[in-house]
Amino acid sequence: MLIFALPLLVRSPTYLHILVLLFLYAYLTTSWNLVGGFGRRAPSRAFSLCGIGAYTSTILSLQYGISPWIGMVIGGCLAVVVGVLIGLPTFKMRGAYFALATIAFAEGIRVMVENIEYLGPFKLNGPRVSRSLR
Repeated sequence: MLIFALPLLVRSPTYLHILVLLFLYAYLTTSWNLVGGFGRRAPSRAFSLCGIGAYTSTILSLQYGISPWIGMVIGGCLAVVVGVLIGLPTFKMRGAYFALATIAFAEGIRVMVENIEYLGPFKLNGPRVSRSLR
């Protein structure tokens, strides 16, 4: 519970940023350990799922004015749903097939985010330059 009080205790933006990155990488390491170590799989989609949650939170905050805290919960729930939908068929695969499936998922997410302008009511635009800036 002390983690939630860190923004109140740490006043320096630099140190707060370092702590946020530290906990983010600790989360990714733990997820990698659970799937890769205990499950004996080589996951490459964990980073894609983290990106889905982060991208969802950011879009909800910027386009709809939803608090980033609520957006993080919604983004996390969306990442869980996508992870389950992708995990059900891929966990049955063995060897190189599992690795190829997770790499294909990660690349598919990357290509989708970079090239799709709208995904339902959400304006993605990805890393592309805005049409008004060209």
